[in-house]
Formats: sequence, C-alpha cells, structure tokens
Amino acid sequence: MRHFPRFWSLFLVLALALLASACRYDEVDGVGSRTADDEFPPQLDVEFAGCEPGALGQWDARATVVNPTDAPATYELTVGFYDGDVRLAQRSHWIRELRPAETAEIDAGWWVESADRVTHCRLLTVNRFG
Repeated sequence: MRHFPRFWSLFLVLALALLASACRYDEVDGVGSRTADDEFPPQLDVEFAGCEPGALGQWDARATVVNPTDAPATYELTVGFYDGDVRLAQRSHWIRELRPAETAEIDAGWWVESADRVTHCRLLTVNRFG
C-alpha cells in the first residue's frame, strides 16, 4: 500500500485551516458577521433603528453606520422580515467606500412578499470589506 506523502498531509491541514478561517462567523448581540475583526467588530459600527411599513406597501428600514477603521470600507447590511418567529424574507443594503470616521444614514425601502404578514424586522448580519 502506498503511503500518503507528508507533503500532501501538510497541504491538507493548511487548506482546511484556511477554509475554516474564511468561513468564520461571529455574533455580537445577536447580529452576525463574516468579517474577521476582533478589534472593531462591524456589528458595533451600526445603530439599527428598525423598520416600518412604507406608504406604498414596501418596508422601510433605518440605520446609522460609522466607519471606525483607518481605511475606507464597504458595508453589507442584511435585514430579516418576520411573521412572529417565521422569516418571510431578507434583503441586503450596501454602503460603498465609507471613509474613516464618516457616518452614513440609511433609509432603505424593500418590497417584500407577504408584506401584510410582516410583524417585525431585525438586523441579521453586518459585513465590512476593505
């Protein structure tokens, strides 16, 4: 029987470690992120004000985002829309190239299927790139 070369064993271990770090998922106060930043978790960059039904049947969400890092960053915020404990939909909003210490006010509107069944929404994830 042929033995598995040591090189391939090391390669497999390194590949699995890299994959595990790329798949990192952290939660802060129930909000998730795939951004690996222990010093400035991106969830703390966002103050989520909530959602309310819009005049045309859409759902509007409001939030404030501040970039605490020393480089421009792009953010992805994902909001879930619920009927009790059942998630009916989720939508994402992007903020591109927010400069260091800059603040962005978000007032986003989304069309959601079964909008009349939505009882509440919540911020699900915040990812920061850059």
